[in-house]
Amino acid sequence: MSIETLKIMIVGLENVGKTSILYTLERKYSLLGTLAPTKGIERSSFKIFGYQVSAWDLGGQETYRKSYLQKNIFFESTDLILYCVDVTTPQNYELALDYYKNILEIFEDLKQSPPIILFLHKVDPDIKNKPEVRQSIEKLTKMFQDVSTNFEVKVFETSIYDETRLIGAFSYGLRRLSTKTEILSSHLADFAKKIMASAVILLNQNGYLIAEYASNQLSAFSCQSVSTQSMYMYLLMKEKNIQPEKITVDLKDEFIIFKAVTMEDENFFMVFSSKVSRSLELFQENFPKFAESTKDIFKLFFT
Repeated sequence: MSIETLKIMIVGLENVGKTSILYTLERKYSLLGTLAPTKGIERSSFKIFGYQVSAWDLGGQETYRKSYLQKNIFFESTDLILYCVDVTTPQNYELALDYYKNILEIFEDLKQSPPIILFLHKVDPDIKNKPEVRQSIEKLTKMFQDVSTNFEVKVFETSIYDETRLIGAFSYGLRRLSTKTEILSSHLADFAKKIMASAVILLNQNGYLIAEYASNQLSAFSCQSVSTQSMYMYLLMKEKNIQPEKITVDLKDEFIIFKAVTMEDENFFMVFSSKVSRSLELFQENFPKFAESTKDIFKLFFT
């Protein structure tokens, strides 16, 4: 891994939704209706903690796939692979698996083993619970995991109509590239105890989940569910020069607060859930120390 640049490759057959995933992650929603098949390789980039992240979108048409597989150079120095499979096209499962195995062989030749995030894509909200879709997901998961014995693979069900799951999958991949994730999560757990919160999550300015702590799964789910919509609301208000101090969501037994914060001149969002009315006051008291204790972690996040 280069200290200055992270290389992420997004690959799969044609028309599986690779570019739409990138556009959704980058919030380029207006471009979703203008998509055409990717020709060759398209690159996009963004920064996180000062590091340049280069995303390589490899067109999935057969001609391009054959070209990539003949030149290992395309895959050199890859830090993370996002492999996409269209769950709704069972006729292409075997072809998708063959392409995947060919890519794994290239990495074995290069003596590299980047983590792989498997996007089982187009699991849209209106079909995700249908029996045939659940069977397809189970089948695909087994197919791909069975051939990935020398690689670390994490499977996610995704859809461009469920931004929370897309961001969750991508955020997991970014965290896998950091040697500081466990340290940061430990800091977050200590901070949660000081503010009497049952869950705390830290998002970067793009909404990617950098670290999280939760004492129970329900609080974690609540915070993650609230974070995407709250960030969307926050950005809409910011466009109108409205700077909300916080966004609060009241639940039956607890409340969730979404709050913009700044650390080391970089913008972040923190979301926490609590049953204790003093939690926000405690947050204000303890946040400066938390920011100070984590600044060195951010500087060396990907080293």
